[in-house]
Order: sequence, then C-alpha cells, then structure tokens
Amino acid sequence: MKEKDLLRVADVLGTPVWGAEPFRRLWRVRTSRGDWVAKRVQHVAHLYWWLWVDREMRMRGFHLMPQIRTDGKRWVLTPLIPGQPASYKKLSDARKAARQLALFHRLGDGLQTRPYHQGEYLLEERLDTRLREFYRTITTLGDTDHELASLMKTYGSFFYQAGVAAMSRLNALGLRKWVKRDRRLHRLAHRDLASHNWVMDTKGQLWLIDFETADYDSQLGDVWQLMSRTLSEHHWAPDIYRMLLAEYEAIRPLSAGEKTLLVALLSFPNEFFREAVGLVQEKRGYALVKSLPYLKQLVRDREHWQRFLETIRSW
Repeated sequence: MKEKDLLRVADVLGTPVWGAEPFRRLWRVRTSRGDWVAKRVQHVAHLYWWLWVDREMRMRGFHLMPQIRTDGKRWVLTPLIPGQPASYKKLSDARKAARQLALFHRLGDGLQTRPYHQGEYLLEERLDTRLREFYRTITTLGDTDHELASLMKTYGSFFYQAGVAAMSRLNALGLRKWVKRDRRLHRLAHRDLASHNWVMDTKGQLWLIDFETADYDSQLGDVWQLMSRTLSEHHWAPDIYRMLLAEYEAIRPLSAGEKTLLVALLSFPNEFFREAVGLVQEKRGYALVKSLPYLKQLVRDREHWQRFLETIRSW
C-alpha cells in the first residue's frame, strides 16, 4: 500500500496508521484502535448502493456483518474479525451458515433502497455464461497441464451434457420468471457464498462478509451455492441436504416451487465448471495444487451426485 493510500486510510479512520501488510489478497491495516481490513473499491456506484442497503439491513436487525468505513472513492475498510474463515467441510459451520443466510434473506426481503442499475448478470444469465465458458474451454483446450487436459477430455462432455440438461429443466420451470420476481420485490442476495466469505470469530459467532457482488437477485441462488459447495465436500449425502434445508427453512421457508427449482439447480455441475474454467483460463485464485484434486473428487463422486439427485427428486 502506497504512502498516500495510508494517509487516506488514516483520514477515514480518524487515527494514525502504523502500517499495512498483505492479508488474504487484501490489506491488513494496523492502528492504535485495532486492525482493519482494507479493500480497493471496484465499482463506486455499487458501493454507495450497498451503504444504503447496509444501513437498512441493520435497521431491520441484521448486524452480523462488519461495519463499513470508506473514502467513497478508493478504499473500503472493515474491522478485522479475530477468527478464521469458515469451512463447508465442517458441518457445524455449514449449519450456522444456513441459519444465518436464512435470516439475511428474510430481513433482506422487500428493501426500500432502489436498485442501482437495471438488473445485469442475474442468476439465469450467470448460469448460462458459466455453461458457455465451459463449452469454449473443452472445445478449445490447447497446451494445458497434461493431467488437467486429460481429465477435461475424458469427463468434460459428461459434465457439459449434465449442464445442458439442467438448463433445459430450469428454463421449463420458469427460472427467469422467479428471478425477475425476486428482483422486482427487492429481495437481497449475496451471490458469492464461498466459505471464505464467512468468518467464524473466536467466540464461535459467524459473520458474513464481502458484499461487492450483492444485488437484488434470486435468493434461491444463494441457497444453491451454499448447498452445492457443502454437498460436494460431503460426497452428496442426502441427509446433509435435508439437514441444511431444515436449518434454513426454520427461519425462511421455501415454497414448493422454490424447492423444485433448487433440485434442478443442484443438477447443474457448477462446481466442476467453475474450477475447470478457472484453471484453464488461469484466473486469480485458482491453482493446480488445490483445484485439480477437487476436480478429481467431483469426477469420482459423479455417481454419488446422480444418486443424490434421484433421491431428493422423490421426496
């Protein structure tokens, strides 16, 4: 972080800054009033929109997200939460996340803050884009790592066909209609529920962080993200799906139509698509040492995944 940025941060916080160091691809800022996490502003319009949403959510009673300080141009600052990122491998973390997400959704239903744009890149478009990206990846695969290339050539078609079938089912169920309804009703969605966007503090309290992708969109997309990431870590055990659904619905019940859509969403192989495209395109945050073993696990578990889908469709 440059000297002028340290001075800007000190001005925002109203206290001298002792220094800054890289922290989980962000910056950890040390001050006499404790440590803060600093992140560069990506979209100023979204930042101002979120500041209004943040205020409204707190007025409604949702406080398990860090307070925000900002200069309104370059930096967003939040207090450092002592603790560790949550893990969907730990069912206790996943259960807490399901309950907290349900509260976030229930209190984020029908907000008064106006949308900051006309509604771009909503859930159905995100799915379609991911499917198209994966198709381009498997049809233009060149000189990639040999093991990754072999994996993609052997199993890429299977996962692509599963994605096509899932999109067909979602379209038949009217996913776009549901997405437009949630946006029209100003239903808040986080839209990036990777486990590192939950932080478990030293007292066992779970915090939701990083709202730069939040928008009025299908809340079901958040449920699907949490479910698919947790279930893929636990070999698609139906009992875990039932448990997470019960935790969520204890606070924010789903309609029969939403449950049908959720099953269809879980038939979309998003985990495989995301990791494969990230590796092949060398996106930030994707590395062979971590993503390739995960892709292999998804390949090994594909029969578990298909049996899981058959099971929950019959419920």
